[in-house]
Amino acid sequence: MATSERIERQHLLPGFSPCTKTLPRGSIQKEGHLPLPCDILLEQDVEILMRDGARLYADVYRPPKAQPGSIPTVFAFTPFGKQGGPNRHNFDRREWRCGVPRKVVSSLEVFERPDPAYWCFHGYAIVAVDMRGTWNSDGNAVLPCAEQGQDGYDVVEWIASRDWSNGRVTMSGNSFLAATQWFVGAEQPPHLTCLAPWEGFNDVYNDQVCRGRIPDAGFASGLFLGDLSGKNKVEDVLTTTEENPLCNAYWASRQPKWENIKVPLYVVASWTNPLHTRGKLKAFEKSSSEYKWLRVHNSHEWPDLYQQQNVEDLRSFYDFFMKDVNNDWIYTLRVRLSVLNAGGHDIVNRSEVGYPLARQEADSMSLQESSKIQIFVQAEGSNGMDIFATLKKYNSEGELQKSPMIDVGWLADDPEKERKLLVSMNKQNKDFCASYFSPGPSGCLRVSHQALDLGKNTEFQPVYTHAKEELLGHGEVVAADIEVWPYGWRFEAGEILRLSLS
Repeated sequence: MATSERIERQHLLPGFSPCTKTLPRGSIQKEGHLPLPCDILLEQDVEILMRDGARLYADVYRPPKAQPGSIPTVFAFTPFGKQGGPNRHNFDRREWRCGVPRKVVSSLEVFERPDPAYWCFHGYAIVAVDMRGTWNSDGNAVLPCAEQGQDGYDVVEWIASRDWSNGRVTMSGNSFLAATQWFVGAEQPPHLTCLAPWEGFNDVYNDQVCRGRIPDAGFASGLFLGDLSGKNKVEDVLTTTEENPLCNAYWASRQPKWENIKVPLYVVASWTNPLHTRGKLKAFEKSSSEYKWLRVHNSHEWPDLYQQQNVEDLRSFYDFFMKDVNNDWIYTLRVRLSVLNAGGHDIVNRSEVGYPLARQEADSMSLQESSKIQIFVQAEGSNGMDIFATLKKYNSEGELQKSPMIDVGWLADDPEKERKLLVSMNKQNKDFCASYFSPGPSGCLRVSHQALDLGKNTEFQPVYTHAKEELLGHGEVVAADIEVWPYGWRFEAGEILRLSLS
């Protein structure tokens, strides 16, 4: 593994200050945010010893008056800073605060993590742990991998040993905080009771740095250079990707063993996330859990995480498995899908018996039932090429239709005014809040890596071996199957589906 020196961002760390204090009910932790609904006991910068002697540091939020041995725990494993970090500041600076108004959270939630104010009020502890190599925790920082699964195992068992714990531990969080859940689940810690990986990649090679074998490690590298800090080195993702172009043992260690995950799962995904969609749905399909639920929403991961109906839904799942509450969670539909209808009204929470859909079929003019694109290509004057495919929707007048992912009108005084303002400003400048819209699905492929894994390849999804590079010969024509990530889309009569190749 290549490592590099990190950019110092220690000024974003509140400091190392082990202490225990009570955050009183009704207090406001940050202007404009919710007052705390209950007293919260905060144990700050608690040391947790890993099996190799490394020390990780945690903040523990819990109800102060609970009986010993009575508290279930939600464990959030984060690289972004359990007490802050740059994303806390960036979130506040974004337009409409990325669709999460201050008035729905207490500010204790930090970034992509559940809000301790809500969960402590409902009798849970939140344990937020800075991952190895981040902030004050020992070691070097790396992308999600088996090592983090082992660390997570040790944290789960440490939590279960606390005198206040009821011995049941789960995990929560989005993106990186979801990706690590798959690795922890694969390690099977005895006191891990269930998991809720919402919106997170889990296959670094295929989901992140080498999608279709086209190197694109900028985002993953930027996580280490811009989003976290620490005392030691970080994984040099750019160099590592250059030195490991094939899907070798190194990248295999960054693919969780989904089949080893047996605890109940509540998985959340969206069609529109450019980082998470493929891996999240694959992990749901491949896991061995007898009890697993999937919800595919029609918005963005950040507002979805904090919207009240979704938080209550998650609590119903947790209450059933973490507290033995006799609620109706077990009767919840196993698969709930959204279908996007840019320019119209989306379908939300459509019930299905499973995923992938057993009843899918095609009845069309030229687009066939597979969700891949097969083209025949020849490279003139070169021994290879990269192909990019995009699918977009146009109305009958030829206007591009994009699906809004962030509802900027949520809880606004005049919701429609805010929604129209976003659309109007985006039309005037397509770069304005461009990430708040989804134009449609895409796919890409480096043709020298077109070889398919025939044992895993399906009619609906090509699976590449990435075992060797096969450069094109002079005048050679090859078939290239381009994987388009899953997408739920509705078209009305007269609307146009346009495929672009470049």
